[in-house]
Amino acid sequence: MFEMHQSFAKSLLSILLYTALTTSVFAPPYGYDSVNLLPNSTIKTAIIHTDSKYDVWPVITAWINVSYVGTDGLQNTTAMREVGRFGTGLIGSFQGWLHRSVPIDGCTQILNNVQDHPWIAFVKRGGCTFSNKAKWSIQAGANGMIVYSYNEKPVVTMDIEESSFSTAMLPLDYATPINVALDDDIDVWMSVTVGRNLTVNNAVNTAHNSRKSITVLLICLCLTLRACKEMEWHS
Repeated sequence: MFEMHQSFAKSLLSILLYTALTTSVFAPPYGYDSVNLLPNSTIKTAIIHTDSKYDVWPVITAWINVSYVGTDGLQNTTAMREVGRFGTGLIGSFQGWLHRSVPIDGCTQILNNVQDHPWIAFVKRGGCTFSNKAKWSIQAGANGMIVYSYNEKPVVTMDIEESSFSTAMLPLDYATPINVALDDDIDVWMSVTVGRNLTVNNAVNTAHNSRKSITVLLICLCLTLRACKEMEWHS
């Protein structure tokens, strides 16, 4: 009978330890999104929602201000919103007139020939690495690069190798009206400024989560050992 109780106690201990590890150690802090890694031939990109702070890349938000200038010369400026996210290259403000890259995904040499005003390459997401898009944008003479999502994929921190070039990503719902304006031959001026650094918050939350994990493990271990002692005494 004692051996059966002892075997049961060991099984219970294993279950408690496994539960504590999987729900506390490996899970992100409460209320945060999980990190998904998408394999690529040259890069692993961490996916994260714009309202989350749990990530493996630096999380620097971008304030976006857009002005629309119609053919009649009238200008409409939107309120500045913290909806973008900087890539890992140069974290710095940039501004200019938006031009869709040609080709639209910016995965080969960009053919835009803009000489008379500062401009930002407006590049569709997908098709190649973000660094490749940045490389062609630099060669085309752009002040910066905005990558926009064409589906519901969340905003990411783009891995950019070029350390002297600023980039940012916009979500679909913010990029859609911009694309509509460009389709209607409306000039679009964009100003991008540096927002908050949420990476520090991630480090603090991760440390707090680790302390909670250790506490849970110790409690489970103490309760299980106590149960084992009681079973041994009754046997």
